[in-house]
Amino acid sequence: MLKRNAYQRKITMSEYIRTLILLDNRFNSISNKLNKIDKDLKDVNLAKIHIGRDF
Repeated sequence: MLKRNAYQRKITMSEYIRTLILLDNRFNSISNKLNKIDKDLKDVNLAKIHIGRDF
């Protein structure tokens, strides 16, 4: 399947695999950033709850 995809795109297997690795790295980077944002939002919501209790 990899060979067929590379052939259809008229690139070498090496280039195709390099592209797949770059894509995977970008997906992981995005996923890590989204996880950090979720954690930050949970911290903000928890802070709002604590502030609400203080008043």
